[in-house]
Amino acid sequence: MKLSNAALGAAVVAVAVLALLWVPIEHGDVSGQGARRSAAAIYWGAYVSGAPYGRIDAPWDMRSVARFEANAHKRMSLLEWGQAYDRFLRRWARGARRWGQPFFLRFDWEMNTNGAPYSEHANGNRPGEFVRMWRHVHRIFDAAGARNVTWVWCPNVDYADAVHPLRSLYPGDAYVDWTCLDGYNSGTNPRAPGGWHSFDETFRATYTLVTRRVARTKPLMIGETAASEYGGSKADWITDALAYQLPRNYPRARALVWFNKNADGMDWIIESSPAAQAAFAAGIAAPRYATNAFATIRASPIRPLGGTR
Repeated sequence: MKLSNAALGAAVVAVAVLALLWVPIEHGDVSGQGARRSAAAIYWGAYVSGAPYGRIDAPWDMRSVARFEANAHKRMSLLEWGQAYDRFLRRWARGARRWGQPFFLRFDWEMNTNGAPYSEHANGNRPGEFVRMWRHVHRIFDAAGARNVTWVWCPNVDYADAVHPLRSLYPGDAYVDWTCLDGYNSGTNPRAPGGWHSFDETFRATYTLVTRRVARTKPLMIGETAASEYGGSKADWITDALAYQLPRNYPRARALVWFNKNADGMDWIIESSPAAQAAFAAGIAAPRYATNAFATIRASPIRPLGGTR
């Protein structure tokens, strides 16, 4: 599916239901966890949209943000614009409460990158504002009685020019239910030749930082990942991730989301080759990976299957 934007004038909050494959990871006995149906994961972020500002979908370059600011005669500050749309946020929160089903809300993801308009490296945002904004939105949902939300804090894997320290962007254990990481292996694909990196090379350093220093008690999901066919064996990369790395070296990782869409000309999808598709099917056939069958879950926040470890 394509990105779906919920427009509110020129500034919107984008509700993204991406082409994702969701794989919960279980520990121990999970009998009776639910009938066959997916657990919803909604990716919800503050982006600028609209044809007058250069793009219809959420802007990955900042030019449309600059045009928006010029038209509004105002910087797109995290706090100022967030509070200006409290009415919209309250309406969304009430809608979530009325729906009633437990769901993951991965709010304003990859906040430590420079490309997100809510980054503290963008739009005149200042240190500390991301945490204040997150807590503000969380309190709106609490006041609306939207207790069915499981809050997912999801930075990108760390890199040299990211917002540092990562811990400064963490809203606190009272405002986060799951942590999360996004990371990709683009290999030597000419559209983004970042070099070939294994799953462990991609995630290990930031995983260790998050689970040992930022949020020691929270379960973690891999919120977005994928690999290219260029520069190495994608099938071997998948097998290593699912059969070796996650079971042995990532005990706190309790869910995995594969980005199954060839965005920006990349070859991310599992079906990029028969070998990759077979490797993925074989990997998730292991008992560690649970069937996506959670229609009867009622408790919030959503807990990892089989316990916290």
